Amino acid sequence: MIFLLVLDIITEVPITTYEIIILLWEFSAHLVARILFLVMTSGKQSVSKTRRRHRMMMKHPSVWGMDDYNCKVDKFLENELPDDPILGLWGISGVGKTRLLLHIGACYDDADSPFRHIIAFKDGAVRDMQHYLAAFLNMDWNTMSSSQEHCRANIIAERLKHDSFLLLLDDVQDGDLDLASIGLPMPLGHNQKVILTSKSQAVCARMGCNRANTVEMKCLGEEDAWNLFQYKTGVEITEANAEIHEFAKLMVSACGGLPGAIWSVGTAVAGVTCCELHPDDWWYAYERFKANELPGCSGLVT
Repeated sequence: MIFLLVLDIITEVPITTYEIIILLWEFSAHLVARILFLVMTSGKQSVSKTRRRHRMMMKHPSVWGMDDYNCKVDKFLENELPDDPILGLWGISGVGKTRLLLHIGACYDDADSPFRHIIAFKDGAVRDMQHYLAAFLNMDWNTMSSSQEHCRANIIAERLKHDSFLLLLDDVQDGDLDLASIGLPMPLGHNQKVILTSKSQAVCARMGCNRANTVEMKCLGEEDAWNLFQYKTGVEITEANAEIHEFAKLMVSACGGLPGAIWSVGTAVAGVTCCELHPDDWWYAYERFKANELPGCSGLVT
């Protein structure tokens, strides 16, 4: 049973409806491609788990420039031992933590996954998180809801303790959250993993992430930021198009290396320019950008 539930994803850079459609299309394409692969390779000798997992974490446009983080996540998930079962990703808003969680969930949500359950939600009240877990496990919440919090946690933990699962917990605000209180069987066992995100390294430490399993996510470098912007605008911008090149560089620079901002600006610019290299359209897009009038890009220019 594999399930992906993402709740209340809130980033500093708003995600537009157009961008959500693009994301859904890309992940749908990933799923269709995976189904076709399974059909075409049915009956053939399966590849090793190590090779499968490496392929599952391959580069994807939504996590451009995050190869190092992908490798660290992959290495963490390949370790089937219960040692150090919690990985923390931390960094400032807009650096791509939520996008990376979405990518991990999509990559491991297939028939080759070592995890029976893929669960993802945003940090919140303990009762709400218990409710989500109970719904995921098809448990009778109406009956459970009248029980005390610790009793509900024990019931959920009893249901999960023999299953492999990957919990993706987004935007943890307080390091005092007790995973046992929401229903996780503690200590975690074989192939029972948690990946959490936070704006604070200290929160990751308080949640039980050791130094090796605490990863700081930083802003993109200049080259990755530029390549991501070109990908989202749908055109290759060279210095031969001097005016367009200048507009593009100014917009990328204003994003400060934040992939969420670059993703939003690139998507909006593509909508204005129709993925073409017409100077007038790019001038108009840049003027709207300066005026904070590009869809989903307000607040980037101060």
